[in-house]
Amino acid sequence: MKVLVTGGCGFLGYHVCSYFREQGAEVIAYDSLAKHEFARNPYMQPAARDYNRQQLEAMGVQIVVEDIRNKEALVEYGSDCDYLCHTAAQPAMTISWEDPELDFSTNTRGTFNVLETARIHQIPVAICSSIHNFGPDRINAALTEAETRYLREPVAIDESEPLLQGTVTP
Repeated sequence: MKVLVTGGCGFLGYHVCSYFREQGAEVIAYDSLAKHEFARNPYMQPAARDYNRQQLEAMGVQIVVEDIRNKEALVEYGSDCDYLCHTAAQPAMTISWEDPELDFSTNTRGTFNVLETARIHQIPVAICSSIHNFGPDRINAALTEAETRYLREPVAIDESEPLLQGTVTP
């Protein structure tokens, strides 16, 4: 079994790579090793990603330093894989404000490239996320249908009520 893990040197990707190596799989950690997010987060250090890379190399994981926005490279490295696990992202909210183009191209175009790679090679893909998920777990929530969209009786004036009907304002 051969697995391609995007963002393989990041927090989540590192653990995915470790898991598959423990299962005896051949693993490719595909990571740009971008360090721009470390500038704003003093608790995160570039050494952490380098440490992950060194640990993965010691486990026998193949490291590919490449960006998920490079579709051709992603398609090439995914060509003989059995599975694709997508953990790459531009996670820093501050960077999304400062450079929305980078944020969009990495997260949206990059994910599209991952999905295209899976489609082209007809391989299963798992898309993982570990941050920016808020609220209760709704994946297995039961759907309950009611007579109206309201959970309780509305206390405000209904939207269908005409505004200012018969009223003169100064």
